[in-house]
Amino acid sequence: MFFADLLDSSTALFLDFDGTLVDIADQPDEIEVPSSLVQTLMSLNQYLGGAIAVVSGRPIRQIDGFLGPLRVAAAGVHGTERRSASGVMTLLSTHPMDAVEQAARALAAQNAGLLVEGKRGSIALH
Repeated sequence: MFFADLLDSSTALFLDFDGTLVDIADQPDEIEVPSSLVQTLMSLNQYLGGAIAVVSGRPIRQIDGFLGPLRVAAAGVHGTERRSASGVMTLLSTHPMDAVEQAARALAAQNAGLLVEGKRGSIALH
């Protein structure tokens, strides 16, 4: 296993999803997960004793959907969702985003090609 040449038992990996583990796509739902990615992450997770985490602006449930059946520690929605290596979920308190989302949707309605993605405690405009 090539991991042994690069990593040791004191290593922890925090891996960004979009743009690192998968290529950026024109639309968030158009990403392609390389066929070997899940098995590679499973092997890394086992080798490092569970010391890998995936971080993303996406919700953790989306990451799980792309990487299933793998479930590792994760930070989603820019840290407002967190899952420990043992599987404990923590959701940080967020402010209501209703007014911001309404403004973003109004802007998108006037500009073809804009996509509004409502997230927990944030709004993404693509």
